[in-house]
Amino acid sequence: MEIMGCPGTEQRIVFLTIGGDRVELVEYTPTGKALIDNQAGDTGNAHVCFKTDNIQDLFERLSAEGFRLHCSPQNNGRAIVIYFRDPDGIILEATQPLMPA
Repeated sequence: MEIMGCPGTEQRIVFLTIGGDRVELVEYTPTGKALIDNQAGDTGNAHVCFKTDNIQDLFERLSAEGFRLHCSPQNNGRAIVIYFRDPDGIILEATQPLMPA
C-alpha cells in the first residue's frame, strides 16, 4: 500500500462505530519489522484506552490471566488508570473516571 508508505503489503481494515464515534483498526500483511520492546515513548507509538466502571476488578482479572501489567492502578487526579500489554505486546490503557463524564 503505497498510500501508507508500506509497498508490498495488503491491509485488512475494520471500522467500529460507537455512538457518534468511529474507530479504525488496521492489520497489515505481510507484517513489518519485528516488535522489539514497543516503548510508550517510541516515535509513532499509539495506544487505545478503554473506560471501565471497576478498574480494580479489571486489574485483578488481567493479572490472573497473566497479562503484562505496567503497574497497579494509579490515580492521576482525573481518573484511576492502568497500562498493560495485549498478547502481542501492544500497549493498552484502561481508565475509571473519578468524576461522571
